Amino acid sequence: MPLPYNPEAELKRLLKGAQLVRSKKHNVYRLPNGKLVSMSHTPSDLNAVRNQLRSVERALGLRDGLGKPGTRRTKTPTPPAQALTMAVQIWTSGGAGSRTLQDSLKNALKEAH
Repeated sequence: MPLPYNPEAELKRLLKGAQLVRSKKHNVYRLPNGKLVSMSHTPSDLNAVRNQLRSVERALGLRDGLGKPGTRRTKTPTPPAQALTMAVQIWTSGGAGSRTLQDSLKNALKEAH
């Protein structure tokens, strides 16, 4: 049977090679890779140890960070936007004859739907 997961023990294990830089309201550690990690000296949250463990893992590169966007898809214009673009192109090129921009837009919207 596997042993239960203990975040405090894991945090202590990861901080073994770290150097305590300063300690006032927060403990600031310099990790072996040169990055600094700060932790509250007296945490009040029940999840504080797990959150501290996550921040140390991120700093050591053991956990992916947040906000890394993947490959983004190109946005395609919605039909009303295409209709507006089409109406303005027709109207500015003079292909609409004596129609107004409003009339060109109405016709383009009808064609789009």
